[in-house]
Amino acid sequence: MIVGVVCKDGNVCEKYADASEVILYEIDRAHEIAEEKTIPVEGDGHFPVAGILIKNQANAVICGSIGMNAYSMMRSLKAHVFTGVEGEPKAALEALLKRELKELRPEETADLEHEEGCSGDCSSCAYH
Repeated sequence: MIVGVVCKDGNVCEKYADASEVILYEIDRAHEIAEEKTIPVEGDGHFPVAGILIKNQANAVICGSIGMNAYSMMRSLKAHVFTGVEGEPKAALEALLKRELKELRPEETADLEHEEGCSGDCSSCAYH
């Protein structure tokens, strides 16, 4: 399993699109970290973050909050999205592995913000 933790200044980023790096954790069958790598986000907004997660085939994403376009991209990849998280990335990962994080479900997305440039119907998203 590949878990992407969206970060800024060494902590889980409050807003997905504001991330400065993504920490990717490969988790083995024993629920241990097999590999960890930090990838800097080059560019602004949700597309560069999504590109890292897509390229690395993340199965789960941990962040503070996420907009509708980014959420739609992650769900189209069958990635599980966990929001409302803050603090140290490894602590967030440990909480995920202990099943202490709450997954954002499609029926809970009505209040998600549409990012700048979003038409609101997600048809403008380059990943759809």
